[in-house]
Amino acid sequence: MGKSFHVVRPLEPPLAEVEDRVMFVPRGKELVVERPEPRLLLICDGRVRLAVDDVEIGDIGPGDVVVVPGPSRLVYRAAQNRAVSRLHVFRIQFDGSQFTYDPKTSWLMRLGSRHEETDFTVFIQNHFCELRHLVRGQTAAMYTLLEAIRQDAETESRGFRHRVSARTRLLVTLIGERLAALGAPVPMRVEQPRPRWITEQIKEYLLTHAAEALTLEDVARHLRLSAEHIARVFKREESTTVFDFLRDIRIERAKALLASSSLSVHDISRQAGYSSSTLFCRNFKRVTGGTPAAYRQKGGGRRSISGSTIRAANSGAGEPPGARREIN
Repeated sequence: MGKSFHVVRPLEPPLAEVEDRVMFVPRGKELVVERPEPRLLLICDGRVRLAVDDVEIGDIGPGDVVVVPGPSRLVYRAAQNRAVSRLHVFRIQFDGSQFTYDPKTSWLMRLGSRHEETDFTVFIQNHFCELRHLVRGQTAAMYTLLEAIRQDAETESRGFRHRVSARTRLLVTLIGERLAALGAPVPMRVEQPRPRWITEQIKEYLLTHAAEALTLEDVARHLRLSAEHIARVFKREESTTVFDFLRDIRIERAKALLASSSLSVHDISRQAGYSSSTLFCRNFKRVTGGTPAAYRQKGGGRRSISGSTIRAANSGAGEPPGARREIN
């Protein structure tokens, strides 16, 4: 029950496709999605409960990363005290035919590390062979890649599939590094120079608090630095301002809401972090070149989600009478 947009497929193997997906789960119901391919789920917005096969993952929310290492049945349940829970996910799907699977679990099989640095398929096998949930595992660098991928998906300019493939490979590599670093007794990378550290901290704070009313002083207070200093460092490192970066985050969230919901422009502007719909529309046109209404009418590249089922909660395996299935 939901929509997909920013869909790019096919990609260069061992990647298969990427997409933004927005799903809705009514209270007392379950959304069941069954797919045969290994995949990564980057949670962009919303909160639900997730179970993979018989493993209860629990709550997943913004900034989380979920690794699904093979054919699986994902069961999404509404968050407590909500009539309908909404979840926005960026999904990276691998080409299942490229991999070796463990005959006991049907999940990716860990291989030796000998060819890991030269064979991307081996890298994926070794880093994503277990069911994992990284709470707030996304970094600012990952977000920057996501935005570039979405931009390519919207414009579809010459060579866009090659760019999406290259950026997705880098994104997957960063997630694999993040997984490998968990629990490491010593840092696995050289400590970042101070300006770079400041910039990454600013990005992560903005990603977390984008829907709130923010001032430069709020960000500076979080970092315990002066507002003038962080503005100067960010501009020098990123060639853009702090609040131009924040504006881009908010506009991307608004795009997802326009493409996947019937909310009014006023309500979307509020959820995206704007104090008024006038300010939101002005910024939206500045970034996209069009109005929110025009973007919604265009549809944002939407398509129905395939292979998903809405059913009564705790109804057990199998599809009950009256279950709703959307087939692409």
